[in-house]
Amino acid sequence: MHAHSSSSSRVPTCGNCRHDPNTKRGVLRTCIDCFLKGYHLLHFEYEKGICSIECCYSNDENVRCATKIFNKDKVHGKGFGDYDLLYNNCENFASYCKRGTLVSE
Repeated sequence: MHAHSSSSSRVPTCGNCRHDPNTKRGVLRTCIDCFLKGYHLLHFEYEKGICSIECCYSNDENVRCATKIFNKDKVHGKGFGDYDLLYNNCENFASYCKRGTLVSE
C-alpha cells in the first residue's frame, strides 16, 4: 500500500515529456530518462522461439499498439484495464504489445 505525501513534497513535472512523477498508477507515457530514473537500460531480444512460439510484432508495431492502448484513457492510462497482480500487469501489457495476446491466453 502506498501512502501519498503532502503536496509540498511533490516532484516537479518533467520538462521533456510532461510526465508527472507523482502519478503512481496505470500505464504511464514517459521519456526514457523518466522511465529509467537514473538506472541503466537492459535490452532483451524477444523473438519467436525465445519467450514464445508466437510471432512477434516489430518495434514500430509495439509502439503503435502501446500508444493505441494508452490513448484510450490519457488521464490514467487505463485503456488496458485496471491493474491486477496476476492477470493484468506490466508483463501482460508488454506481451500484448509484442505479440497481440495476453500471457494467460
